[in-house]
Amino acid sequence: MHGSADATAPDLASGHPIHPEGSDFSGPLFIVGMPRSGTKLLRDLLNQHPDVAIPTVESHFIPVLSKRAELVRRCRNDNEAYARLYSVLSRTHFALLQAELGEWPDAQSLRAQIRKETWPGVLEAIFMSYARRHDARIWGDKTPQYLIHVILLARLFPSARFIHIVRDVRDYALSSHKVWGKHLYRSALRWEEDIAAAKEQAAALHPGAWLEVHYEDLLRDPDTTMANVCGFLQIEYSSSVARLQKPAENLGDTSGRTELDTGNIAKWQRELTERQVLRIEEIAFNTMKRTGYETNFATSYRSVDGVRQLAYKLHDWSAIFLFKLRSESGLRRALQNIVSSWRFREHQ
Repeated sequence: MHGSADATAPDLASGHPIHPEGSDFSGPLFIVGMPRSGTKLLRDLLNQHPDVAIPTVESHFIPVLSKRAELVRRCRNDNEAYARLYSVLSRTHFALLQAELGEWPDAQSLRAQIRKETWPGVLEAIFMSYARRHDARIWGDKTPQYLIHVILLARLFPSARFIHIVRDVRDYALSSHKVWGKHLYRSALRWEEDIAAAKEQAAALHPGAWLEVHYEDLLRDPDTTMANVCGFLQIEYSSSVARLQKPAENLGDTSGRTELDTGNIAKWQRELTERQVLRIEEIAFNTMKRTGYETNFATSYRSVDGVRQLAYKLHDWSAIFLFKLRSESGLRRALQNIVSSWRFREHQ
């Protein structure tokens, strides 16, 4: 059974460990991981627990807006300052989609829930309003890309806990290619770099703040895996969190299905060539070893040169644009989403 919490280590900047506070955990919980790795599945399973409520919309905006301290100054008592803050928040992609679902708080309601004129205070008010609406105690967020913003989130929320769900890089690359048309080798490179960065940041956390779960374990033995997750969150385990009540996925091979299908494991053995597997393993060699995945062909790490990295990146941009164009309502919205994704990546 895979699943670990990294040992205590100094904060990367200050030299002091970051510890979760208290024993009655109420949030925040951040579910992180590479896309196409089970973050949505884990969120939906946890949302079936009465104590947990995580929005079905990913936030994405925290690393960008949390740098703008001027937005939250005097937001509780200054009408003009609060109106400016609420306007900025309401224009985020997160707020727009939450509003479509009837889950975005109105200006008066949100303001009443802000206890501190800080970004942690404002963010807690936003996500706690969602949790209260669903009568839950633990609030949180599922944005896979926060995988490389662990230290930022831990500094904003010293009591935060993180669940990192990791999937075999070969299946991750294959899934990203099948769903979005992304390049297999750039997916492997992103997996190698982002998970390595996350592990480095997780080493700065108290052991009780980080849990690593393997996607394959969740599919093979959901009861044991989810019991460990519930223990990590200090909530009572129920078998209901190990069975999907409704489909978690609307893309890929498990779209529209509720069963946890072990056939979604090791698809790379059937669908990738030996040459493709070898190159993926070479690119992700070091982090595969660190996360407990054995290579089939590669015996050492081999890098990707800058020219090929650029070519792979251009390929992915083209693939994502075409995907958005097919799935979004028209060219304008597709371009808006591409620009939004680019702006987010620029802050990583």
